[in-house]
Formats: sequence, C-alpha cells, structure tokens
Amino acid sequence: MIRRPPRSTLFPYTTLFRSSTLLSSTNQICEGCEVSFNYVSVPLNLQYNLGKKRLRYFAEAGISASFLINAKGTYALLRNANKDITVLPTTEIVDLSTSEEVAKMLLQANAAVGAKFWLTRRWNVWTSYGDGLGLNSMLTSYEQKPTIQNVRVGVEFKLR
Repeated sequence: MIRRPPRSTLFPYTTLFRSSTLLSSTNQICEGCEVSFNYVSVPLNLQYNLGKKRLRYFAEAGISASFLINAKGTYALLRNANKDITVLPTTEIVDLSTSEEVAKMLLQANAAVGAKFWLTRRWNVWTSYGDGLGLNSMLTSYEQKPTIQNVRVGVEFKLR
C-alpha cells in the first residue's frame, strides 16, 4: 500500500525536490566589478589559398597559445558552491592582479576565412573573419570556456 501525504499540507514533501538553481542569484554580487585580461597570443595556423589573380581567398585553421601579461580588477568568487544545498556558498571578492585564480596560459582552437588583395608581387593587404573556442577557462574556479570571434586586417610582405 502506498502512503499518501496528508491533504492538510504539502510543505514537508516539497523539500524532496530541491533544485541546484537555489544557488544562483539575480542580484549583482560585485557591483562595479570591472575586469581586464591582457594576453599575448602565438598562433600556429595552416592556411589554404585559392586563386591566382590579384584577389585571392584563403581558409585557415589552427591553435593559439596565449600568455598572461596582466589582469586587473575584482571578481566575485563563489566558495563552497556544490549541489548539496545543506552547505551554503560564501562569496569572496578577489583582486585579479594578485590572485592565483587567473590562468597563466590559454589555449584556443580557431578557424578563419578571408581575402588577400595583392598590390605588387611582394605586398598585399588582407582581411579575415575568424571564430574560435577556448580549450581552457580564464579562471581556475570558473568552468566556462570562452568563445572568440574576430575580424582581422593586415598588410603582408613576401620575402621571395
């Protein structure tokens, strides 16, 4: 025989259906927290060129390693946040310039398409649109990986 809850109240039984969304908040924890991350990137890309005339198209794909130069600002860090609702999380404001939370190196997979316009035999101007995905997070306590979209413009000089 299945025992039914009393009809007078359902409150004791609603606690069985706790959700992890109780840990989230719509309030701004760190009002005015502005952050700035400065990285230097070293790309390693393979490029395929199409065309033989002055206007040529290309597609490229590869990986980039970015190394931290500096990080500025403050960040609201949630400590003890887990799915067990019995342990309440605490919020800590972290200074990014001294924190070990900031990743010293980022890896990104990227791809781009673009066009080159040859001005002379040695000089060209080019532009490209690229899309990328971070392979690791910028903060060790934050699991979301960044997505990167960029528009690049450049001038190229051919040595031979």
